[in-house]
Amino acid sequence: MLGQFWYKEAAPDDDVVLELKWVNEEPYGKVATPCWVARQPISDELGVKHEDEFMKLPFALSYGLLVAAASGARFTVSGDPTVWPKPWGNLLMGELRDLRVPAPISH
Repeated sequence: MLGQFWYKEAAPDDDVVLELKWVNEEPYGKVATPCWVARQPISDELGVKHEDEFMKLPFALSYGLLVAAASGARFTVSGDPTVWPKPWGNLLMGELRDLRVPAPISH
């Protein structure tokens, strides 16, 4: 298990967001960053864009977590939850994030 990640169908604009999508029956993800993150000096070093192209899911997750950790932004998973590999851990209902109640979603 990699961990538990917050999931919201419509992710907040201030979060680094990993959007999940099936592409030719393969799991893909696209990372979107808020403008304030894309303007940070660390973003220049990492080559961060406001929105990237879809890439294979392991790379997209790694990139999204790196950007969120380097910028201090919150990280949210969005898109099609059936794309998320169950061995990686649970996706938690993002609506409960501010209440700090981890409630796994099913897919």
